[in-house]
Amino acid sequence: MKTKRITSGIIAASMLTVAALGEMPFRNSWYGPQIPVAAAAGTYNGITYSDSWTVENAVRITGCDETVTSLVIPEEIDGKTVVEIAYNAFYGNENLTSVVIPDTVTVIEEYAFRDCTNLKSITLPKGLKTISEYSFTSCTSLEEIVIPEGVETIGEGAFWQCESLTEALLPDSLSSLGMGAFSSCSALKKIVLPEGITEINSQTFNLCSSLESVVFPENLKSIGTSAFSGCSELESVILPDSVTSIGSFCFDSCSKIKELKLPANLEKADTAAFQECSSLTEVTIPASLKCLSDQMFYQCSALANVNVEGELEDIKNNALYGTALLENDTVYLAGWLVKGTGEESFEVKAGTKGIADNALSSNTDLKNVVLPDSLVYIGAYAFYDDISLTEVSIPDSVEVIGEKAFCWGGFAGSLTIGNSVTDIGAEAFNNCRGFSG
Repeated sequence: MKTKRITSGIIAASMLTVAALGEMPFRNSWYGPQIPVAAAAGTYNGITYSDSWTVENAVRITGCDETVTSLVIPEEIDGKTVVEIAYNAFYGNENLTSVVIPDTVTVIEEYAFRDCTNLKSITLPKGLKTISEYSFTSCTSLEEIVIPEGVETIGEGAFWQCESLTEALLPDSLSSLGMGAFSSCSALKKIVLPEGITEINSQTFNLCSSLESVVFPENLKSIGTSAFSGCSELESVILPDSVTSIGSFCFDSCSKIKELKLPANLEKADTAAFQECSSLTEVTIPASLKCLSDQMFYQCSALANVNVEGELEDIKNNALYGTALLENDTVYLAGWLVKGTGEESFEVKAGTKGIADNALSSNTDLKNVVLPDSLVYIGAYAFYDDISLTEVSIPDSVEVIGEKAFCWGGFAGSLTIGNSVTDIGAEAFNNCRGFSG
C-alpha cells in the first residue's frame, strides 16, 4: 500500500510537470483570436492596409503580397499615418525573411507575425508601447530581438517557440511580461530582466534549454509556476531578497544548478519548486520560510546539506525525497525528524517538535517507538504501514496527527492519545490491526 501511494504521487507530479513543460495551457485558442479583421482598403507596394479603428486619419497594416520577402513598411500611406500592425496581419507568411516597422507604429496586435517561420530579423519601432499576445509565436528562424525603449508590455506567448532566438534585449521601460512570453526559446542563452519587472509570470522562460544566465531585478516580488522549468543549462540562481513567493515547479529539472541563493524574505515556495535540480549540493533555508512544501527538493540527488536559519512549522510530503541527505539512516532538521531507521525500537530524541510526513513509514520491523514530551506535530503517513507496532503512547504535548499517520499500523498492544490533540487527519488510524485502548 505504501509503495502504491508514493508511486501514484510521483505519477501525479509527473503529469503536472508534463502539463507545465509541454503544451502551454494559455487561455487563448491556438488558432487565432475570434476577432474580425477589417477588409483591406487598398494596396501599396504589395502591402495591404485598412483604416485604423481607433486613430483618425491613420491606417493599420493587414498583410502583404506573397512576392514580398524583405518588407519595409512606410510611415505613411496615401497621406495617412501607419499606426498599427493588425490582428493576424502576416500569420503563417513563410516568404518573409526581414521586416522593418516604422517608428509611427505603437501597437503590434495579436498573432501579427505568428508562424512566419523564415523571418530572421525584424526592426521594431521606437514608438512601440505594446507587443500583444502571440505576436511572434513560432517565428522559428528569428535570431535576435531588440525591444525598443518605451515598450511597457510583452504579451502572453509573444515569442513562444522562437527556437533560433539567441538574444533578447529588454528595455528599462518594460513592466509586464506575459505568461509564456519566451517559453521554448531553446537557443536563448542570457536574459537581463529590467528593474520595472516585479513579477515573472508562469512559464515565462520554461524550456529555454540553452539559458545559462539570468539577471533578476532588485524589486522582484514573485516568480510564477514553471517560470524556469526545464532550463537545463542554468547553473546559478541568485534571487534578490525582495522575492517573497516562488511558484510550483518553478525551477523543476534545472539539472545544472549548483548555486542557489534563496531570498531572505521568502515566505512561500510551492510544490516541487526545485524538483530534480540534481547538481544542487547545498541550500540555506531563510528564517522567513516556515514550510518545506510537497516535493520541494524532490530528487535533488546531490543535495547533502540543508541549513535552516529559523524554525520550520512543517515539512511536507517528499520535500526531501531522493536527496543525498536522506541516505543517512536517521535525519533531524531544525527540530524535525525527517527520517528514522527500520530498527525494532526507535526513540525520537528529546526536543523534537515534529515528525515529518512519511518519516517512519513502512518500517515493517518497528515494534516500539518512544515519543518525547516536546512533540507537537505528527505528520501525514508518519507511521503508515508499520505493521509490527505493538504499543504507542502519544504525549500530551501533541496537538496535530496528520492524515493516515498510523494507517495500516499493527498495534498488537494499545494506543494512548494525549489530551492536547485538536486535529486528527482523515484515516489517521484506518485499518490499524489489533488496535485497542
